[in-house]
Amino acid sequence: MVVGNLTIDDVVLPDGTTRMASVGGNSLYAALGARPWQPSIGLVTRRGDDFPGDLAAELEKLGIASEGVVEVPGPTVRNWVVYEANGDRHWIYRTPRERSVNVAVQAGDLPESWLTNGHAPVVHVAAMPIEAAEAVVDAVRRMAPEALISLDTHEDTSFHIERGSGTWQRASKRFSPAAPSSRTLSVTTTQYGRWPSWPRSCLRRSSWSSWGPTESLYGTAARACCTRCRLRRGRSST
Repeated sequence: MVVGNLTIDDVVLPDGTTRMASVGGNSLYAALGARPWQPSIGLVTRRGDDFPGDLAAELEKLGIASEGVVEVPGPTVRNWVVYEANGDRHWIYRTPRERSVNVAVQAGDLPESWLTNGHAPVVHVAAMPIEAAEAVVDAVRRMAPEALISLDTHEDTSFHIERGSGTWQRASKRFSPAAPSSRTLSVTTTQYGRWPSWPRSCLRRSSWSSWGPTESLYGTAARACCTRCRLRRGRSST
């Protein structure tokens, strides 16, 4: 099960080429990425009334269950996505920033039958406002205590850590793998904004080491690697 958002992306490539009204969203791309490896995939997301095309029909063609797609009034989150020649990418909201909160998946959107069919489900919670992610994770744990839950961090995660709100810390204890961004991880270390030579040394200085996730993964490209692994089976991290 993949839980996340849908967006409409107006893409600007480095050469000035534009691709307007592209279908996007982390839930969609995560589900498409998992589909070649897993024949049973379900999508849980919310779509605005302006989202293009017949999403359910397209997902069905791809073998992705769409019972978890909830239609909501109002616009889908829309962004400018600007790519630089060096690979950098910039996101600029076209809809009001708070719209991401308005259309975030709610715990009640989760199809209960997907979580109570007698098999321990695998649930990926894509990046979303941390309060929404926490509610989703809590609901999954209530219905399927043995579920394997992975969590990707949202842009507001580092804000919550810096404020010491405890929201991210509470949520982090309920998942198995996590994919924090470099920003998220950096604000938990004693060397703010600086990357040590070795990820493990960063983790030792990080409050992540006491939060208890089974596995934590850096959500960065070049430095993406396993930084913590405490699997009960005793497998070593790679």
